[in-house]
Amino acid sequence: MNYQEWLMANSNAIQLTAFYGLFLFLGLLEVWVPLSRLLPDRKRRWTSNLGLTLLAVLVSRALPLSGYGTAIWASSAGVGLLNHVSMPSLIVLITAMVGRSLSSWLLHISMHKVQFLWRLHRIHHLDQIMDVTTTVRFHPVEIVMSIVTGILTVALLGLPLWALLIYDPFESAVRIFSHANIRLPEKVDRVLRLLISTPAMHRLHHSIFQKETDSNYGTIFSFWDRLFRTYTSPVGKGLARMPLGLEVKNNSRVQSFWWLLENPFLGVGEGKRRMK
Repeated sequence: MNYQEWLMANSNAIQLTAFYGLFLFLGLLEVWVPLSRLLPDRKRRWTSNLGLTLLAVLVSRALPLSGYGTAIWASSAGVGLLNHVSMPSLIVLITAMVGRSLSSWLLHISMHKVQFLWRLHRIHHLDQIMDVTTTVRFHPVEIVMSIVTGILTVALLGLPLWALLIYDPFESAVRIFSHANIRLPEKVDRVLRLLISTPAMHRLHHSIFQKETDSNYGTIFSFWDRLFRTYTSPVGKGLARMPLGLEVKNNSRVQSFWWLLENPFLGVGEGKRRMK
């Protein structure tokens, strides 16, 4: 059995270990070495955040298409760039990493710049305390858009299934890591953010100030923000005391599961960012 066959045979175990294993590990680190010591309302926040996750899983399972299914179809139908050229496995993997991460970056910046998309995405930014559960706090409509974006990228590039089985756990791991409320030594964070989005870098993206929110869009890699000049350094920003989230008329609602579901369809003013 070669490594591609091994990946396909163990894909579920890899996905579950990458997501839930790191989720639990970083959740424990948040207790031991927290960046911010603000006490989260775990009962309400976690119920709403994890409730949105469960709904997103149900919605995604109900969709007739997936990235993996698209990869299998593209391979058999000869659709996509990589199905028409012969490349070494390493180049194929790099192409998958670059292509999928760029499509995620483009979707993310669109979520901030297009008004209706922002009204969907602001569910993620309405969380006024940031921890590992913020990773999975998304409106189900945004989840569907993310899945569709991934499907189109897979079809366009002809990404093989084995490459996605490497990329997806890596993406999940970096997403959880970047949202974690953990304190890293500045030297470590500085080295890591040369390549990936770190807790310090992404925490700045969740700032209540619009100039900072409109930066550091990288879901996984930091180099897209550097390349497109949307990078903001977290150095000297007072991250532990930084106000996070959005301004709403009644803060108690930001942890209400049902209010979060209907929020995109409420008034534009329900979730403002401050201007510095």
